[in-house]
Amino acid sequence: MIFNELNIIPYYRQTFVSSLSQDEILEKIREATKEGINYRESATNRYEFNGATNENSFRLSRIVHQPNTFLPLLKGKVESTKSGSILFVSCQMFYTTKVLLVLWTVLPLLIFMLQLLMTNGYFYALLALFFGLFNYIVTVANFHRQRKISMETLNRVLDKE
Repeated sequence: MIFNELNIIPYYRQTFVSSLSQDEILEKIREATKEGINYRESATNRYEFNGATNENSFRLSRIVHQPNTFLPLLKGKVESTKSGSILFVSCQMFYTTKVLLVLWTVLPLLIFMLQLLMTNGYFYALLALFFGLFNYIVTVANFHRQRKISMETLNRVLDKE
């Protein structure tokens, strides 16, 4: 289960050290990335990611064949070293997913506080608190599950000969 490595924040960073040059890493990522979004073409098995690559950085998301709210955005930067390169990758939620997470976590917490202040009963206050916490836990757990799959896909792309 993913709870043994669960972070409470939907964000992740990883650093790769590679013997490949900066250009070789970016070329492998370009070969696996569909520039722009065309949903009919992205169903082919040729590409692993949607996104864009620049001269030393990239922004990617894994190609999926059904909607997935928890899919992470991979942002990376490649720096050259004497013996290869260093790849810095961060995974974060897309903007709209962040907005929905904040909305559906803060709103129940506000309802919880208002229920405690305005009524004598605790049932609805605790129900709102439970809903907010449950939503946050499910969202973060699914984000990290998708992040793990995306990072494994990126590793597979970089390890190809």
